[in-house]
Amino acid sequence: MKGVAAYVAPGEIELKALLSGNDVLLYPQDVAKAMNRIHFAIQNCEIEQEAIDQKY
Repeated sequence: MKGVAAYVAPGEIELKALLSGNDVLLYPQDVAKAMNRIHFAIQNCEIEQEAIDQKY
């Protein structure tokens, strides 16, 4: 994830990783921003809660 960190905002990187199929997010740039962005994505139907639950 470090390779794209200079081009994508914290939170967006982690969401894109989830949307591309990653099950585990190692070393997020900013945990709070990642959690908030993923929560926002669930509320706005960008990703389904079930998809997140399956990764757990």
